[in-house]
Amino acid sequence: MTKTAFADLCGVSGARVSQWLADGKLDGEAIVGHGHRARIRVDVARVQLKQRLNITQRLATGRAKLDGAKPVKSADEAQPIEEDIKAERLAQLRHFNKRASEEAALRSGAYVKAADVQQQYGAVAARLMSAFEASFMPIANAVAAARAQTPADILRTMRATWREARAQAAKAQGEEALAIPVLVDEGVVQ
Repeated sequence: MTKTAFADLCGVSGARVSQWLADGKLDGEAIVGHGHRARIRVDVARVQLKQRLNITQRLATGRAKLDGAKPVKSADEAQPIEEDIKAERLAQLRHFNKRASEEAALRSGAYVKAADVQQQYGAVAARLMSAFEASFMPIANAVAAARAQTPADILRTMRATWREARAQAAKAQGEEALAIPVLVDEGVVQ
């Protein structure tokens, strides 16, 4: 049927149907054709709207008839809306519970913020480069003292000196890591 006829069937304005189309509330199989000559496939459109409109959007006009029934007026007819409200409330509670669970996992250390990890990787890389550059002079002194004659002798001396420098850097980093508290939550150390 035409958009205007579908709007009359649902008890809304033609502009509302156009808005549903623009917002993607109606799409795909619910639309036959293109442009202003497009038609609405009623059964598919009703299913899409029931799935995609939240309860407040359904009640905003107070008269959208998505199931083909008359607008809700009596207490007996209000039952489906109450069920929809309960379903939306349950979905909201599940969302809040999921968010609370994720926040608890974040605080416990199960999750970390990507920006914090990137910052820490940068700090680790900077410390490694500093440790490497600090070892240049001891390596140069060791090579000069060894009076190595071949490239293999020089490489052997450099590796031995680097191992010593690396062990000292690892020890310092280990001590620093042990000084970090297990859990830090909003400035409170636990």
